[in-house]
Amino acid sequence: MSIPITLTPQGVAQISAKKGNALFFSVSTTYTIPATGWYRLSALGAGGSGGAIFTTTTGGAASGGGGGAFGESEVYLLAGTVLNITIGTGGTAASSSISGSGVAGTSGTASLITAPGITYINAGGGGAGTFTVSNAATVLGGVGGACSLANLINATGGAGGSATHTTNAANGGGGGGAGSPYGTGGAGGASSTTVIGGGG
Repeated sequence: MSIPITLTPQGVAQISAKKGNALFFSVSTTYTIPATGWYRLSALGAGGSGGAIFTTTTGGAASGGGGGAFGESEVYLLAGTVLNITIGTGGTAASSSISGSGVAGTSGTASLITAPGITYINAGGGGAGTFTVSNAATVLGGVGGACSLANLINATGGAGGSATHTTNAANGGGGGGAGSPYGTGGAGGASSTTVIGGGG
């Protein structure tokens, strides 16, 4: 029997038999393996949030958050094994409301699948974006999350887009894409403009 378990950012877990219906979980939980056999486990870390910049006459720039990592592995599990499924939480949105200032984003957290004494999947969350109010300065986006274990698939999340502060403008970089079974997530678009703008 082969049952894939898939975690996606912000609270979704999937468990499905090879020829059966899928079960989805929206919160961190446990799952007891029903039958001895090979199982496919996969997890997707949560993305980081981008920085924020308050639009002023002097301007500024804020970079995008990084995407979460994706990891997948196949393991042989005994009936009755209790898997602990931890859903990664996305970075809290940043908000700036003070003229001439900015606020950094926060990192996403890892999604994990563990059992007592062993970690099967640890898919890291994406890094936080940041900001600058210095003219002509560039801030890099948050780093993409990475898997900390040797899995069949280790796909790093894409980095958040960078942003360059140009005179009297406020702009922001785009968020990085999540890793997936098909490879590394794409990088967020960079932003450098003399008017308000954002990278995709």
